[in-house]
Amino acid sequence: MIFVTGATGQLAGLVIANLIKRYPAEKIVAGVRNIEKAAELVKLGVKVRLADYEKPELWSEAFRGVERVLIVSSSDLAKRYLHHRTVINAARESQSVRFIAYTSMLNLEKSTLRFTEDDRKTESDILKSGIPYAMLRNPWYIENYTMFAKEAMNTGVFYGAAGNGRLSGATRSDLAEATAIILSAKEPVENKVYELGGDSSFSLEEVVNEIIHISNRDIKYANIPLNDLINRFIQIGFPNDVAELLSEADNGVAKGELMCSSGDLSAILGRRTITLSQAIAKALE
Repeated sequence: MIFVTGATGQLAGLVIANLIKRYPAEKIVAGVRNIEKAAELVKLGVKVRLADYEKPELWSEAFRGVERVLIVSSSDLAKRYLHHRTVINAARESQSVRFIAYTSMLNLEKSTLRFTEDDRKTESDILKSGIPYAMLRNPWYIENYTMFAKEAMNTGVFYGAAGNGRLSGATRSDLAEATAIILSAKEPVENKVYELGGDSSFSLEEVVNEIIHISNRDIKYANIPLNDLINRFIQIGFPNDVAELLSEADNGVAKGELMCSSGDLSAILGRRTITLSQAIAKALE
């Protein structure tokens, strides 16, 4: 059986949707903190088990009969590593888990982004566990920019702090499909690190140009100081830690830390990755 953590989250939900196309639903286990929120997964025939990161005693039962585990990085920015450690410890103590995949961060070795320290510690713990693994180093989601497209159309301004930096972004849907392919393989490739950048890089100015092209609106890209971008995200409703994460990623883009030319993602998919233009068109439907 394949176990997916944080199964009601955006990426995990897409992974499960893709797994169902390749693997028997009854052999997919969705780990959740709230069973009631997983009603749609139950309808799909997926097994749903209680798996609260802060209740380690639950995980022995959660992992019963599970052979492969996907750890989707926790959305709790203050407790990410502690949550991941709970899962890794439970996997190590289980009698069944034989493979762990983890959604890490692109270019982890050279990344200066603060939140990637959790990823480094998580990868290290997986290595120490002795369990065969796949490190799925995800890029910055294209959706982290397309979600501001409609606002930019309304205000005439798209804000960022990435300067002329470029990133190899990819959509959640492409990353979820690739993850499902790896997890559902008859014999998963063991002890492999995947740098999952999109095929085409882009700058934030190019994001704006694509929005203009599709919407025919007059929009300008405003490159503002990092602290100003953090404050702006807070003003429009993001929690402080999320505002800092989104803004700091722009700083990483400016430094070239989110660029990738490995081709790993398209090689797994067997096709070219979804383009920025396609992603923006979908966001503006």
